[in-house]
Formats: sequence, C-alpha cells, structure tokens
Amino acid sequence: MEIKVLFWIVHTTLLFYVYLLGTAIYQMYFAEDFVDSINSFFNISVFILIGNDSWWLISKRTDFNDLLKIVITNDNLIIEAGRFLDVHQKLLKSIKIIVIMCYIFHFVNDVMIFIPSRTIGMDDFSTVSCVGMEPLSNSPNRQACMAVLALQELTAIVAVCSYDVALLFLFSHTTVVFQILYEDMTDFANISKSHETYYVVEDRLKNIVFRHVLALHTVRKLENIYSVAIGIGFGLDAISLCLFFVLPLDVCLNFAPLIYHSLFIFFLYCFQGQRLTTASEKFEMAVYCCGWENLRVKERRQVLLMLKQAQKPVIVYAARVIPIPWFWYIHMFLLFYVYAVGNFWYQWKFAHGAGDFIKSYVNISIIVIIGNNSVWFIKQRPLLRTVLKKIEQSDELARRSNFLQLKHEKLMKIVKRIVLIFYGFNYIDAFFIYFPHRVDLRNNYSMTPCVGLEPLTASPNREICMTILTLQEFTINIVALNYQALLLFLIAHTAAMYQMMAYEMMALNDYKIENIRQVKKKLSSLIERHCLTLDVVDNLRSLYSVPLGVNFEVDKFCGGICTGSVLLWVGEFWSKGEETGVCHASPVSETSGTSGS
Repeated sequence: MEIKVLFWIVHTTLLFYVYLLGTAIYQMYFAEDFVDSINSFFNISVFILIGNDSWWLISKRTDFNDLLKIVITNDNLIIEAGRFLDVHQKLLKSIKIIVIMCYIFHFVNDVMIFIPSRTIGMDDFSTVSCVGMEPLSNSPNRQACMAVLALQELTAIVAVCSYDVALLFLFSHTTVVFQILYEDMTDFANISKSHETYYVVEDRLKNIVFRHVLALHTVRKLENIYSVAIGIGFGLDAISLCLFFVLPLDVCLNFAPLIYHSLFIFFLYCFQGQRLTTASEKFEMAVYCCGWENLRVKERRQVLLMLKQAQKPVIVYAARVIPIPWFWYIHMFLLFYVYAVGNFWYQWKFAHGAGDFIKSYVNISIIVIIGNNSVWFIKQRPLLRTVLKKIEQSDELARRSNFLQLKHEKLMKIVKRIVLIFYGFNYIDAFFIYFPHRVDLRNNYSMTPCVGLEPLTASPNREICMTILTLQEFTINIVALNYQALLLFLIAHTAAMYQMMAYEMMALNDYKIENIRQVKKKLSSLIERHCLTLDVVDNLRSLYSVPLGVNFEVDKFCGGICTGSVLLWVGEFWSKGEETGVCHASPVSETSGTSGS
C-alpha cells in the first residue's frame, strides 16, 4: 500500500513539474509568436493523456475490480458447463496475443524511442524541461535533469500502458463471452429439436440466460467507467493527429511516438469495438433461430425476453456520443480533418475579407448537415429498429389478407422503385459528377483540401490527398444517402399503409349483412394496422423533427447565400463587360477590320 501511494505521489508531482510548469514557463518567457504556442500543444496533449489515464486508474479502481470479478464468474460458468472449452481456450490465447502486442508496442515506442529522444533532445520540445536547474548545458545539472525526465516518463508509461491493457483486455474478453454464447445458442437449436429430456433443455437455457445477463451487465459497466476517459482520449488524439499535418515536420517528429500511440490505440479500440458489436449481432440471430417454437410456453417466454435484450445493439460509446466501431471513427475524423481543419486553415492563411468567409459557409453547412445526420444515426438507432419492426409487423398483417395481397404487392413495388430511383440518381450524381470534380485539386472550394500535404502539385502528395478526399466523400455519402433513403422509405411506406386502409374501408361497404363475421374479422385487422401506423407516425415525429429542422434551416440559409453569391458574380461579370466593351461587341464589328472595332 505504501509503495502504491509513493508511486502516485512521485508520478503526479513529476507530471505537473515537467509538463505543466515547464510549458507555462516556456509560454511566459520564451514563446515568440502564435506558432510557438501551437507547438506547445503537444506537451499539453501529453499532459492531458497521462493525467486522464492516471485519473481513471485511481478513481475507477473499485469498479475495475468488480468487472474483473464478473470476468472470472463468466469464465467459471463456461468451464462448469463443459461445452466449447477448446473454442474458449483458443479465444483466450488470442486475448493474450493482443495484450502482449500492446506491451511490446509500449516498450518499443515509449521506452526505446521516446525516452532517449526526450532526455537527449530536451531542448527540442517547446517547453522548459527542468525549471530551476538552469543552466542545463553544465554538469551535473544536465544529468540530473535527464534522470528526472527518465523517471517521469517511466511512471507515465506504467500508467498509460496499464490503462490501455486493461481496456483492451475487458473489450476482448467481453467479445469472447458473446462468441461463446453464440456457439452455445447455435448448439441449443439442435437440442431443442431433438428428443432430449426436458430438464436438460431447461437447465441449458437457464445457464445461457444467466451468462447473457452477465455479459450485458459487463457492457453497461464498461461504458459507465470508460465512456468519459475514452471520449477525452479520442478527442485529444484526433486534435493531435490533425496538428501533425499543420505544424512543421521537425516539431512533429519529436512527438512521433505520441502519433504512433494515437494511431495504434485508435485501431485497437475501433477493431475491438467492431468485434464486440458483430459478436452481439450474431448472438441475436442465434437466439432468433434457436428453435423456440419447439419449447414450452415457460421457455418461450425466457427466449423472448432474451431476444428483446439481444436486439438492443451492443455498442460502447466514447463520451456517450461517438460509437467505437471503426467506420464512425474514420468518418468523424475525416470530416473533422478535411472540412473543419481545411476551413480553419483557409480562413487563417488565404481568406481576404467577408467575401471569402461567406464562400466558405457552404463547407460549414456540410459539416453541420453531415454531423447532424451522423448524430441521428448514432442516437436514434434503437428507436429506428423499433419503427422497422412495427412496419414489418404491419406488412405481415397485410399479407395475411387475401383481399390485400395484390394491392400490397403493387404498393410495395412502387415504394421500392422510389427508393431505387433515389439511390440511382444520387449514385450517378455522387460517383460520376461530384467525386471526380471534388478530388480534382485544381477546383477551388474555398478551403485547403489536405492541410499539411503541401505542395499538392508534387507526387505522391497529390495522390495521397486524392485518396483522403475520396475516402472522406465516400463515408459522407454513405451516411447522407442512408439517412435520406430511410426517411423517404418510411414516409412512402406509411403513405402506402394509409392507402391500403382506405381501400379496405371502402370495400367493407360492399359486404352484405350475411357476411357480418368476415366484416368483424377484417375490421379488427384494420384497427390493429391503423394503431400500428399511428405509432409509426408518432415515432417518425420523434425520429426526424429535430434533424429535419436543422437541415431545413441550414439549407435555407445556404440557398440564400448561394443565390446571393451567384447574383453578385453575375453583376461583377456584367460590370466588367461594360467597362471593357465586350458585352456590346458584335461578331460583325470584330471581323470588319474597321477602326471602330
């Protein structure tokens, strides 16, 4: 206990002394301009990164120990069941490999690269390395400072490495639990169809349900104790990666290990987050196909409750906003780098007056609209899945009616054509018109396309920038098109449901009194579908009211600015034509050879 307290006292004292006090003294007495202030941001980012991980290790220690107890309980349940032990051992070996890779990376990147660079080249880091030990060119001041820096970096490496390994281990182990559950549930489907004694089926189902509840509890605790820390780390690393393209290369190379750490951890976090989501979705399908129709009512209820829990997407969010799966990280990072950093750099370096600022508003509107659509996808995904299930249920009720089958098929074909036409039009517009024009770096979009890759006329800078722009526009189109296509489909399908109900209600007038039973049956089905459709309409309001309002306001403002810009350009062109006489020149006067021409 005394060793732990001593470690944290030394670590915290050295962290504040080297990074915070050193950077503050540098900014007060040695920084000359704004560039020196930006150069010091890497020191601030290192301080926040280490402080964030250290705070988590101290404050979340009890919760982490509780999570480890749940991990041990999950492992014991799998071992006691005696099924898929070979798969379990194989997956645990993969976890060991991931953990060992993380330790090796930190040893090579931090101990073998960063510590020698930090201690030997202490004057190259835009900070005062050891305040109060000047002059550092004399002995033993320099050696004492090198020892202080080495000790500080070693304690920091211990804290950061412990945080990273703990997170990766818990993510990986939770994924393994879901993978074993998937294997177990797939095998349970064969047992439910066989003639096994019923108590075997009952005990097996209870074991699976209990382990699934433990796995979901693990995911919730993971998000509770890691959400804020991961959000801070993601935002900090994203800014550091963007500054890598902005700052001079010699400054960035001093902090290259920080960039390597950001890229490596980003990859592992997103990779493990995607694996966790995929494993949970596979388990959901296994529960749905487990042969529940062969079970008794009691076991069917258990399977139904487990299916409802499994249908909720297992996604760990950074800062409770950004999901960890890799697609959203790539999408958000490229959107921030290309549009936010590109616009900021253009306004800072190249813009002249209000005209250039107004021209850049279109890029700002793209950030707002795509960010709005992305947040909608992330936050409204559970409600969207609920709406789609209600639509599926309404379609199933309509297909059961012989009277509505042909009408339903006809209307659904119309809905499909509308969605396909929308996708086809936008596919042609995006991939054959906008993409080639966007990646052509000769076109001016009132922004810097790839900050830090200048000059873009040289190779391979141009090809790298074109690849980044293509990937960024591709992710943007995936988000925007799916958002708009879902809205179009939901509105068209709801309209089709109302058309079928109107058609069926009018047909009820033709029934005779003798067919009162059929009328009652059709009327009860009609009422059920009408209630489902009303629920869908209410959910549509909840889903789209805010994002549609944001998009409409941005589009309206952007349309006004674009119209004003076009009129301004036409006016300037016309005035220049009047000054030079080009607008009044005729083909005859140009070729007549007279002095007037």
